[in-house]
Amino acid sequence: SWQKAACIGVVLKKGRDDSGDWADNGNYTLKDGTTLMPEVHGYVLALRDANERCQWGSYEIEVGCDKNNNSGFNGYSNTQTIIAFNKDKNWNLPDAFPAVYYATNHETVCPAPSKTSGWFLPSGGQCQYWLNNKDVIHNSMLNAEGDGCFGLYWSSSEDADNPVSNAYYLDSCPGYDKIYSEWKISSNAVRACLAF
Repeated sequence: SWQKAACIGVVLKKGRDDSGDWADNGNYTLKDGTTLMPEVHGYVLALRDANERCQWGSYEIEVGCDKNNNSGFNGYSNTQTIIAFNKDKNWNLPDAFPAVYYATNHETVCPAPSKTSGWFLPSGGQCQYWLNNKDVIHNSMLNAEGDGCFGLYWSSSEDADNPVSNAYYLDSCPGYDKIYSEWKISSNAVRACLAF
């Protein structure tokens, strides 16, 4: 049906929390990059992977993202931090930070609506929320004719113990169900997120 054809993702979470495990204290702009987003009504997880296997980023570099593996809805602000860091260094984003490149570049495959934040790489907290609700999200993905979401997915959060070398990723495969830390030069999938 036309509705399924127009679907770009499933709702990860409705509403924005200003306290607790899912707090989101980020400042959002619309995908045009300049217009302030007056309100966040919720978050969407893309129907398909932006990339099946890529590195998080360069080894031995701490960017300054949040370091939460199971709280905080900071994917948008983390993604902006990585993009700004990359620009400041005058590096090439696809080479330096592939996971964020593929998350934001999902725009070329699946344009985000203009009144949204545009695509970003979800944070460790957003991955934990996804994990907590993975059966519902997975079934919603399949109902919308998207890809299921069992796999290994990068978050945009750096490891609290070793932020220079490691970042958090989600293992949503049955029997694992956990957020782990791995070297930034390891390969995991990317599933983009947006705020609306």
